Amino acid sequence: MPARTFAEVLTDLADFGENLSAADVLGKTLEVVGYEPISTRWGDACRIHALLDGEHITVLTWSSVLKKQLDSVKDKLPLVGSIQQVKNYYTFA
Repeated sequence: MPARTFAEVLTDLADFGENLSAADVLGKTLEVVGYEPISTRWGDACRIHALLDGEHITVLTWSSVLKKQLDSVKDKLPLVGSIQQVKNYYTFA
């Protein structure tokens, strides 16, 4: 029996596509449609699901500020805004 690929076994990951970083979408208008807190071997992170120019994207970030902001508005999603960098942290504007 030939070995299977990760894509065959981990089918739930195929829906997310490529993860972008907050720096990749800095200053661009996003429609945030959802998010999910995740645990990684590097610590707690947040996967943000958004639309950018009509295309579904996923932003993976370890920003605790972005996660706290999303937690506070989770019942009001979807929201339109952009990620900005203020000194050494990211925030929604």
